[in-house]
Amino acid sequence: MSQKELQRVAVISSCVKGDLTCARAAELLDLTPRHIKRLKARYRQGSAAALALVSRGRSSPRRLPERTRARVLQLARTRYAGFNDRHLCEKLCEVEGFSLGREMLLLDASLHHGLEDRGPQLTPLGFLDDATRKVLVAEFFLSEDARGYFRLLRR
Repeated sequence: MSQKELQRVAVISSCVKGDLTCARAAELLDLTPRHIKRLKARYRQGSAAALALVSRGRSSPRRLPERTRARVLQLARTRYAGFNDRHLCEKLCEVEGFSLGREMLLLDASLHHGLEDRGPQLTPLGFLDDATRKVLVAEFFLSEDARGYFRLLRR
């Protein structure tokens, strides 16, 4: 289970025991009280495993078929090498007949106390593919700054 799912289990378990109200559990998990009641019912039926995210392990319905993806990558690396993403997308649609949208990458950074007192507080920076939720590249830096993002872009 992920860290988020483990937190969900702990909160819902406390709610089922009566230590937390549905309203407080909803605040902690950033959900509605109604959804908390559904999660409590699911927890009572199947315990912690029943609270795992239902969509875990499924690929996105927006994901390109593997054959299309391979062809687009092959064209991007050969015939259209050096094109920026917008120009590449336009040419793939106009010339090759693909119906594609430009890929959307999410940037994320957060302070991390993973080293405890054995080293500096680090900031993980990363790029996440919005369609597949796959981490494309990530690295720890001393702070969040443009230099770190540019380094990740180069990679």
